[in-house]
Amino acid sequence: MAGRRKPGLWVMEGNWSASVRDVRSVDPVLSALQDGRRAHHARRHINDPDDLALSLKQWGQRQHDGFNIGYIALTAAQAPFTSAGGLSTSINSANYFLGPL
Repeated sequence: MAGRRKPGLWVMEGNWSASVRDVRSVDPVLSALQDGRRAHHARRHINDPDDLALSLKQWGQRQHDGFNIGYIALTAAQAPFTSAGGLSTSINSANYFLGPL
């Protein structure tokens, strides 16, 4: 990829199930891309809608301009989210939390 900037992946990943024994992750794919010098990445763990909103806002900061691809890895069990306060939302309505970026 001489002369071209490597893609940067901004990865937001949640738990794949409720079991603590479930260790599935997108990490092996990210490591393979990075080890093969195909892309670099930043990985954020998402637990609730606030984490998602924070991660998206951070991604939008100038200092993270090198991350030009966003990847949200959440299971159906995580959508809709339910916060500790009982507020329920889904990925489709996450923009409610974000406001204008």
